[in-house]
Amino acid sequence: MGKTIQDHEREFEMITSPDKIHVSIPVVKKNGMWLPNENGKDEIWADFRKMTVDDYWTIESLTKKEITVDGGKKISDHDIDEAKALNLKFMLLDWNMSIDLCFDESGWITEECHKKIMLMPGPIMEALVSKYQDSYMISVEEEKQIDRQCSILFSKNSRGVENAAEAITLFCVLGNFWEKFGINKFDLKKLPYKEYVMLRMVLSREIDNTKRSAKSNNHSGTRIAGPGGRTRPSRGVTIESP
Repeated sequence: MGKTIQDHEREFEMITSPDKIHVSIPVVKKNGMWLPNENGKDEIWADFRKMTVDDYWTIESLTKKEITVDGGKKISDHDIDEAKALNLKFMLLDWNMSIDLCFDESGWITEECHKKIMLMPGPIMEALVSKYQDSYMISVEEEKQIDRQCSILFSKNSRGVENAAEAITLFCVLGNFWEKFGINKFDLKKLPYKEYVMLRMVLSREIDNTKRSAKSNNHSGTRIAGPGGRTRPSRGVTIESP
């Protein structure tokens, strides 16, 4: 069955998601300090820039360190705490905390402002950054889902994947638009929404039709009689007249 308009709308929202990530945590005030609490009625929120590959590599390079393991061998590792601190410096855009954010010409938090941020209650900072990291790190559950759906998608007689994971949807949609129209993810965001939905509907119908044709071609319509009068599909090849 072909995809519905709602399916294509969901795909479009997934591909053109905002360039900032909004996170929030419920909090309570104890001894004059805000602390994370699932039952808290107040809320602390923060907006972060969406993590790009370039951002991730920059933070990774700045937190790289060498550690010595058994036998004196040195291996590369990364300072997790420093990475979290740099998430706040490079990626934080706005929040409702008491410190006003100040930015330099690169759009990053200034050194002076970053020092003030790092003096804020540790549990709050940890909770905000951890929620932000959830937006760009793949969980164990997501990894298992991707592996499972890839096995289905790339199987010999695959008919597609129901309730596709984000990774599968991005792979198929972006692959289709690039193959057919030379449109990449950044161009796709500029495409009028109605045109996107219409094109996705046509592409979906084309895929369905291709699958039906392939299935039909795999079953010959001609049957021949065998021993005992039983019939079987002909193994002959039909050649169309020129």
